[in-house]
Amino acid sequence: MLVYFLATALIIRNNPKRLWIPATLLLLLSTALYSSAYWAGGARTVFSNLYMSLTAAIDLFLFKMNSTYGRFTDLFYLKPGGADDPLVLNRLVLLVGLYLCSIWTTSIMVMHFFARRLVSRISLAWAWFRKKGNGIHLFVGINPKSMALAKSLAKGEKVVFVDLPSPELLPDKLSLTQIFKGVRSGSDQSVRMKEVRQDAVVLKARKPLDQCTEEDLFKDLGLGLLKRWAQNPQTVIYLISGWYPSNVDALQKLYKYPAQIYCHAKREGLALRLELIESQHVHIIDSSFLATKALKGREELYPINFMNVAKGPDDQPLGYVEGSFDALVCGFGEAGQGMLSFLYEFGAFPDKDKQPNQFHCTVVDNRMEYKEGEFRLNHPGLELDRVSFVKDSVGSESFWERLGKMIRDLNYVFINIGTDAENLKYTFDILEFAFRNRENMDKILIVVKLDHPAAHQDLIGFFNSNYGGKNVIRSIGDIDRTWTWNNISGADFRHDAQTFYAAYAQATDSPVTWEEREKQIMAKPVSDLAKKLELQRKMGQDFINHFHTRVKAHLCPERLWKDPSIAANIPLGMVNDQHFTGNDPEAAAVLDYLAVGEHLRWKASHEINGYRLGPKKQEDLKTHTDIVPYEALSEQVKHYDWIVVKTSLELLGK
Repeated sequence: MLVYFLATALIIRNNPKRLWIPATLLLLLSTALYSSAYWAGGARTVFSNLYMSLTAAIDLFLFKMNSTYGRFTDLFYLKPGGADDPLVLNRLVLLVGLYLCSIWTTSIMVMHFFARRLVSRISLAWAWFRKKGNGIHLFVGINPKSMALAKSLAKGEKVVFVDLPSPELLPDKLSLTQIFKGVRSGSDQSVRMKEVRQDAVVLKARKPLDQCTEEDLFKDLGLGLLKRWAQNPQTVIYLISGWYPSNVDALQKLYKYPAQIYCHAKREGLALRLELIESQHVHIIDSSFLATKALKGREELYPINFMNVAKGPDDQPLGYVEGSFDALVCGFGEAGQGMLSFLYEFGAFPDKDKQPNQFHCTVVDNRMEYKEGEFRLNHPGLELDRVSFVKDSVGSESFWERLGKMIRDLNYVFINIGTDAENLKYTFDILEFAFRNRENMDKILIVVKLDHPAAHQDLIGFFNSNYGGKNVIRSIGDIDRTWTWNNISGADFRHDAQTFYAAYAQATDSPVTWEEREKQIMAKPVSDLAKKLELQRKMGQDFINHFHTRVKAHLCPERLWKDPSIAANIPLGMVNDQHFTGNDPEAAAVLDYLAVGEHLRWKASHEINGYRLGPKKQEDLKTHTDIVPYEALSEQVKHYDWIVVKTSLELLGK
């Protein structure tokens, strides 16, 4: 029996569907045992013998050794020999053994299949009845990100979680509790999730997402009723497991449903194409994009704060920067790539000669041989003299040697190499290293990625106070702030982009509304892919320009944006080949630098988003004619940069 118990335990943990094999074997053995007893008792008719034997064998699985046909156990005491007959004793031992094995089999089948599935089906039916099929937020998988997102939803929103079982086949140790609970019983986050969102309904899935192979995903999960919700345009489905390929695989099976689908994946390859095909209801959640967006919303993290802005005798900014900007990115995962994108774009400024400032970012990762090639492939226009990719481990001897050569001039450090504890360890190490090896801590910032920064504020405060007293350490990546509905859905993105575009449109000679611009782009005689990419690019530029107004504020005297006549003297179209018609040479000089800086930012933005110089504008090929130095642009094209500057000044003055 012990062997049988262990064998069934392994089956339930490896492949529960195969439990029918030992169950069938027990049924056959029990039927054969009862048949022999009936035969000895005189039941020689084959049909009646088989019928009663099979009924009695089934009784064993129902926790009974009796039947309405009589006490079958009495048959084992029939002569010859009675209770002392070895044959009778052997039959009794076999009967008890089969009985215990049947009880065990029935128990684990009920616990593993029927009980959990029954609870899920009752919950699903109750959720369907209670929510009446209206808008549902359906989360496939429970993890910290999905919980934070659910927490951000307003009270009264209808939240349903599909608790995916563990994909692991066998744990290190096998316990009786685990056998009855089942390895596929669900994630260890489900209890905490109920604390975060008490009104949520939790459904148990039959198998992990990456093991769902059927075309009907919900049927494969064992939750077929969910298909009705997927057919409702008001339903929002979130695919937020940590494994991108399983999310994209599920998206392939779901994107044809009218429900709104948010899929956690990189905005590239198949995921990007599915989003472009079904842009009305398929949305990619790119972590590097979220990280970049979060950075652009925090002015205190802008590179301009750690650069030397040129100033005149009156201590007023002149519109350009002096010296270099040097950055170090430790860890080139999603957040690291987002940080590089942010620094590359928001660190682009003109120098005194209206040339690009000295900028360099060193990226360190111990798996760089795998990450650099893919990044370069997707960013063919990247100026590699401004970025260095280094394969190294943070904390190694060679790392500290490299840092020693950089530390005196380093302006910006980003750290994301592992857990919060690992990130903090190296953050504090680098801070102490900088404190010992720099003349001052005025122009350096260390940004650390922390999922839960609130738990470490006291420690960060201690180091900030005692090593320079400059609040050098700042954190980003708070799950509860990053993974919110407004951030994921793009509601704040769209609002910010529309705010800038509305002002920009009024500053052009032929203003069109946000909606009219979309219609014009979609009416162009080009491919659907090119239309959607152009619309996506222009909306992204509106969003960036909204935040870059604060950068421009650092580069120009306040009077330029507090005096409305300055912006008013930038005409909608050039007048006598002039971009500025005011009688203020000092303002004109600063504005010229701002226009150059705007083009450098625009150029860097396109390069970091995968565009490169081409003979003509082709969105599907990601080529653009204007990815050139500012002096190579026509005066007409230059004036677009002046219009952006004009719009920025007007927004700053409000």
